[in-house]
Amino acid sequence: MTEETALIIAFISAGSALSGVILSQLICTLNNYLERRHRKNVVLQQKYEEVSSLLVSSLQWFPLLSSCKSTAEIAPLCHPTDAMKMYSLCLIYFPNLIELSGKYLNSLSSIYSSIIKNYNQNLTETAGSQAILNPNHENIVNESTKIRQELQKAIRDNSSIYIKT
Repeated sequence: MTEETALIIAFISAGSALSGVILSQLICTLNNYLERRHRKNVVLQQKYEEVSSLLVSSLQWFPLLSSCKSTAEIAPLCHPTDAMKMYSLCLIYFPNLIELSGKYLNSLSSIYSSIIKNYNQNLTETAGSQAILNPNHENIVNESTKIRQELQKAIRDNSSIYIKT
């Protein structure tokens, strides 16, 4: 075997070993990328489901507020907690829902303001029964309902982006 042949064999062996290492690293990097992307998709799906769940649970706030019979009962309900959590999740994870979830949160704040404005603690009726006597309150509630329906539609329309089967 000549020196030239030995050198060619050494280069082929070294090249094979080096390409094996490079291929192994590429596969490892690709696998890590795919795993990170999968984990991100799982988190997004969980958070999207949480947004949807918080929207549904926020519906309990209005009847609770409307049934109050004293300012002591009304005061702790000044912040619709589930709607605030939903808005926060949209700020972090779902930019396409920020505007509508913010409008929904603001509409609930308007309802609370209307309840407070129309409440008279000297009357025995609930806060909601007193507020509904003001036609403007009904408009505020109807607007909130409309915004909530738009948000529900947006959540449903965007679900294919975040919910993978």
